[in-house]
Amino acid sequence: MQHSCSHTCQHVDETNVGKRVFRAWEERLDRSKLVESDDEQELLFSIPFNGALKITGLCVIGENDTSHPNTVKLWSNLPELRFDNARGKAHQEISLTYYPSGTLAYQVNPSHFSRVTHLSLYFPSNFGDETTRIYYIGLRGE
Repeated sequence: MQHSCSHTCQHVDETNVGKRVFRAWEERLDRSKLVESDDEQELLFSIPFNGALKITGLCVIGENDTSHPNTVKLWSNLPELRFDNARGKAHQEISLTYYPSGTLAYQVNPSHFSRVTHLSLYFPSNFGDETTRIYYIGLRGE
């Protein structure tokens, strides 16, 4: 699955850090690359693709503590999504669990993610920490 590297991530102190967590499956356990929210739990990733893709699954690796995200909300083809409207109803919402090995894949609804040119991932909260830490986000599809 090809995608561009112009990922953006909101609520972090640095620019262009969003792409750090999107990498090859073999590198999923690398703890040297991460995205951490600044002073809140929320993170919003905006991922444009070079063409239309079918996304079938998602893998998220966070810290094995309370900074791990507990929910992700997904939207397809809404590049203008921002925090103010991300708090509304998503195309799909998934409850996440601690799973530091990254072998747990969450399935996405094929009716909303069959011709995706842009994907938005909103992590509204974690398991109780002040900030949210994510080491890896993997997308499955074709």
